[in-house]
Amino acid sequence: MRVGPYRLKRIIGAGGMGVVYEASDERLARPVAIKFIASEASDFEMVRRFGQERDTLAALRHPAIAHIYDAGEAEHKGEIVPYIVMEYVVGARTISSGCRDSGLTLPQILEVFESLFDALDHAHRRGIVHRDLKPGNILMDSEGKPKIIDFGLSLPTGARAAFDSLNAEGGKPVGTYRYMSPEQRRGDPMALDHRTDLFSLAFVLLELLEDMHPAIPQSVAEVIDRALKSEPAQRTSSAAMIRDQLRVCRDEIVVSESAGPQADSRNSGITAGGIVVFSVSAVAAAIIGFVAMVPILCGVSPVCQAFITSASSLAAGGPDGFERVGVVMIDDDTLASAPIAGEIGPVSLRGMRPFYDDLLDRLVEAGAGAIVLDIQLPKVIGHDMAPLAESIEKAKAEKIPVVLMDRAWPDSLKTSGLDPVLYQAASAVAAGAAICEPAGPWWVVLAARPRDGLLLPGLATAGFAFENLPQGTLFLEAKHENDHLEIRRYKSPSAGGDQVGGPIAIEVSAWTAANESALRIGLAQDDEIATLMLNMPPDSELARATTSFEDALTMPPDMLRDRLGGKTVVIAAISKGTGEIAIHPDGRPIAKAYAHAQAIETLYQQFSIRLLDDFLLRLLAGLGAVAGVVIGFVGAASRKFRVITAVVIAGGLIATAFALAAGGLLIPPSPVVAGLAVGFGIAEIVRTGWQRPKPT
Repeated sequence: MRVGPYRLKRIIGAGGMGVVYEASDERLARPVAIKFIASEASDFEMVRRFGQERDTLAALRHPAIAHIYDAGEAEHKGEIVPYIVMEYVVGARTISSGCRDSGLTLPQILEVFESLFDALDHAHRRGIVHRDLKPGNILMDSEGKPKIIDFGLSLPTGARAAFDSLNAEGGKPVGTYRYMSPEQRRGDPMALDHRTDLFSLAFVLLELLEDMHPAIPQSVAEVIDRALKSEPAQRTSSAAMIRDQLRVCRDEIVVSESAGPQADSRNSGITAGGIVVFSVSAVAAAIIGFVAMVPILCGVSPVCQAFITSASSLAAGGPDGFERVGVVMIDDDTLASAPIAGEIGPVSLRGMRPFYDDLLDRLVEAGAGAIVLDIQLPKVIGHDMAPLAESIEKAKAEKIPVVLMDRAWPDSLKTSGLDPVLYQAASAVAAGAAICEPAGPWWVVLAARPRDGLLLPGLATAGFAFENLPQGTLFLEAKHENDHLEIRRYKSPSAGGDQVGGPIAIEVSAWTAANESALRIGLAQDDEIATLMLNMPPDSELARATTSFEDALTMPPDMLRDRLGGKTVVIAAISKGTGEIAIHPDGRPIAKAYAHAQAIETLYQQFSIRLLDDFLLRLLAGLGAVAGVVIGFVGAASRKFRVITAVVIAGGLIATAFALAAGGLLIPPSPVVAGLAVGFGIAEIVRTGWQRPKPT
């Protein structure tokens, strides 16, 4: 029987969808396989699937996928039916039979499945999911090369095409039940994506290994286990990732098998000479690590500083927006809103006082990290501040500090203009000083030394000082140290042995003398001030960071927690009629009330991270070098090498994390890692030279 240039030889496969013949392409003198749709199955759905398989194969070109050569329609058993001409797999056997008949070793099987997962990755990248991977649809040719066949149930991953395909199937699960993923068995059409193929092929691999190599290595078992998770979101995310993981496992097995006997013969006994060689190597490595690594990497080379800069940048968030700070704003709309004003019409900012305690309670419920009230609250007859003081105490009980703004620079209750009830309740009280002049840059005062007294922190500094220290109350001490502003935090007014956390070294824009702009905030001419220049973010970022006062009082708790949970929340006020809108140097009208919020965000971004003490860093580098010697003598080809290395690196990362959390102390890993490498190199050189056979 002939179909165009193809001469049919014999049937090599048949199923519910069609029949497959071995044929000969007489034009090119090569064997081919021709698949006809079964005449009794040529309904609309079968024809659609057949056409989909044709189109799918035409889009794929991979050594582990059977190629398509031609397609068309021809007479078959008296009917005109479509056909596909495909690559003929010479000596074809199922993947299971092929591996068993060839007696493949474990590394050889893994290599075969690396090729299959690579083929899946090729298909998935082109938007194609096979959906029927099983041993019968994975062939092995006479040369031991695998081929994926039968894309008749393949599913395009494009939303519209996938919906049409699944809709045509009536929502029923299709495929071979034993090898289906859990989501495919459930018949959930919208849950199917490329990860269903990962499950099926991993199950084929597991079934084969359990039959041929039941003592599956732990590393291989872990790769398969991750691919067989019942929930798609928990599986390995791509076929390429599984391919690479299997390749690593195979390399480890090959190295272990080849190095094992040699390692055993070399390390079968511990001699006195070996102990001496090891000890001398360890001492030499420790000296090199202690003396050289830190000066080279943190002195001559900028590696340490580059790491500090990168860590600071990652911890701080983006420079053009609010990541750690949220703003609750009172504006003219707030003062006129019905929920606040009721029947009496717009209220003044002073008339908002009865609502502050409700707002604080809601922010505490939302899990705010700290609260900064950037509004003046002097004592006013007829206004009871006790409810707000109670809310502040509740916040402190939940380890949420509340920082209040004063109109000037108080050093005690006697010099403060704040309501005494609130002064006693607040976690900290500081002056708010923002200078927003249209002719020059905007800046805030981070600290000031009024009238030859103590250096006192400003509102932004006080708000930032509670970073990583959830405390009800802190007493702050500011110092001018090496052009930095250093802040120390204490539990009690007497700065002594009750310091909390490490000191914070803040980079300031300038140390200068107070000028006319600063006189109105309680400073005298030539008082020393530390300033921070502000680069205000775009209007879109200001809007994103802002929650209106009325929204903060009325929005659902979960929504409020999503917006402000864990952040330093600045409560500020702006009224168009009081000159609180200023022209920024870039020409934008911006509310001055954003100045302190931006200053606190800037401090988060510029948080100065301190290096570990030089001696301790040198000591760690020396210990790293000794660890490298130990690893080198154990042997790079053994599993112990990987375990010890992982423990050393993990321990270093954990120590770094704890040090950072304890007040910005950073342990750059570069000297330790360099010491590790030096020690390992010394061990390899010494061990290789010592164990090299001596000439006779």
